Amino acid sequence: MEITNLIDQLENLISSGTGVPATGRIFLEKERLANLIQALKDAVPVDIQEAQDLLKMRENLINQALQEGRRIKSVAEEEAKTRLAENTILKEAEAMSQEILEKTKGQAQDILADTETQAIKQREEADLYSKGTLEKLEEELYTMINTVRHGIELIDSQKVKEDNQ
Repeated sequence: MEITNLIDQLENLISSGTGVPATGRIFLEKERLANLIQALKDAVPVDIQEAQDLLKMRENLINQALQEGRRIKSVAEEEAKTRLAENTILKEAEAMSQEILEKTKGQAQDILADTETQAIKQREEADLYSKGTLEKLEEELYTMINTVRHGIELIDSQKVKEDNQ
């Protein structure tokens, strides 16, 4: 830094000055001392301004880091909320799908039971119809057999009469 160099020059000027005996004082070149003081005055504000600028930059960087940290935290919290909501929605969807699946299974079992009941009923009705039809056919066949038997008996009785005559 420039100030440090100027301070070193001031120390050299003091140590190279002529001492006044028994006073603790020294003689210095006035012009050289004035030049160093002016250079110090000129250098101090620049160095102080640079230091203040560095402090401002440091403060800005810290603020930016804090803002970035807050932003990252906010994004992370939103992400966590979103994932939690998605997870909740997923769990709700799974529960709903399970409920729908169970309801559908129940409905399918009811339909199967109804279908089986209807099939049994239709089979019973078909059996009754078949039985009725077969009984009617049996009656008709019985009537026909009786008619045929009666016809055979009639023919046989006529033959017996002819043979007896």
